[in-house]
Parts: sequence; structure tokens; C-alpha cells
Amino acid sequence: MQNEEQRGEQYARMSALGDYRVSDEDPDPRGWSVVGRDGATIGRVEDLIVDTAAMKVRYLEITVTDAASSGGSRARIPASRVDLEPEQRIVVTDLSRTELSAFLSTGAQAATDTSEQRRDTADLEDRAGTDVERLTRAEEELRIGTREVQAGEVVVGKHVETERVSTPVQRRVELVRVERRPVTDATGPAELREGEIRVPIMEEEVVVEKRPVVKEEIVVTREVATETEQVEADVRRERIDISGDEDLVDREGASRRQRAGGGNRG
Repeated sequence: MQNEEQRGEQYARMSALGDYRVSDEDPDPRGWSVVGRDGATIGRVEDLIVDTAAMKVRYLEITVTDAASSGGSRARIPASRVDLEPEQRIVVTDLSRTELSAFLSTGAQAATDTSEQRRDTADLEDRAGTDVERLTRAEEELRIGTREVQAGEVVVGKHVETERVSTPVQRRVELVRVERRPVTDATGPAELREGEIRVPIMEEEVVVEKRPVVKEEIVVTREVATETEQVEADVRRERIDISGDEDLVDREGASRRQRAGGGNRG
């Protein structure tokens, strides 16, 4: 009796355990719809019943919304009798409507969770699956997604450089031509004296002026392209191994021993 009472203290609602939560690898089914084996919705998951010693969820506490039940009834379904479908956010149980009624609890009975109730629930579960042993098979599923990361950087800038250019330019210049011509018809006496003639010489001077002129425009844009990349990863899966006396295993509707016995008759 003492062991049973100690075991009773191990069970608690997850909502009442502040430091307990569902691991990140597993979905939290609270708030999900519960669907029976016939595909009909029978309720919604309200809470999870945790075995605090083993740190495992043993039962799913649901509010039954099936028309056949009294409104507001609650039931505790063993976790071994359900399958979770996270994509549809539903819980599928293999319990029939008749079997579900055996797990119904109301009021204080649902709140106390006494050891006697757990024994009755376990007995009902055993009777519902008489001579049935269950072994689950799991496998890893590969979930591939994408996330945005910086693959690199393109920098477009400009700088100033100096280049020497040569361009031909035409300009006008003046030259002085000096000619000596003999004088044959002089009419008066000549005088000897000094003298000079000043002739200004003009030319065009090249003036260089520089000013910036826009020659072209650089336009930088980003485009999104889609490419296919082959992703490879190792996933693990469980295989079912059958050993022992294989003659006692019914694989195709009849064991080897049964087939052999039928062949020897007559």
C-alpha cells in the first residue's frame, strides 16, 4: 500500500508543474482535437498527465465533446493508445466509443487521480487489449528547410585617376617678313641718321580649360534566382526483427507448422 501511495504522488498534470514542459523534439498536443478510430472528433486535449519519476507522459486528459457523453466530461486516455499527427494538429486514438466510456471521469474524480483509479484504468486498458502486445516502430524523417544567410558581398564604388591626353590644336601666329628693295627713283638728298620701326607680333595662345562631364550611369540591382541543390543526409529507422521459433509465427495466415500438418493429412 505504501508503494502504491508513493506511486500516486508521481502523477501530476503538466499544467501544475511549473518547471515541466514538452521537449523541443516532441509536439505538445494540448489544444489539439482528438479523433477516434472511425474518424469522428470526440474531444480536445486539455492537459497531460506526467509520471514525474520517469519524466514521461502517461495519459492525455481530454474534454469529451461527443454527443453520446454528458457534456463537459473528461477522460484520461493512455498515451500508448494514441498517435500524434502534428501537421493536422490532431490526436488519433484506437479506442472505440464503447471503450472510451470506460475512461470517463468527472468532477473531483478527475481532480484527485487516486491510485485506485489508476489501477482501474490500467485494468480496463488490459482488458481492452487482451492477448495483444504492442511494439511501436519509429524512424527519422528528413525535414529540409532554408534560411537566409549572407553568401558574400559586392562593392561598387568609384575612384579618380589621372591620365595624360594629347590633342592637336591649330592656332594662328604672326611672322615678320623683312624685304630689301633697291630705290632707283630717289629725288632728294639722303640724310644719315638712326631710326627703327617697331612691329607688334600677335599669335593665338592655347587656353586649356577642364570641367567635369557626366558620361555614363552605373545601375546596381539585386535579382533572385532559384537553383536546385541535392541534399544528402543519413536517417535512422527501426526495423522489426523476429527471432525464436519462427514456425510459430503466422506470417501469411498460417504458420509453417500448420501448413506442414495440413499437407500430411490423408
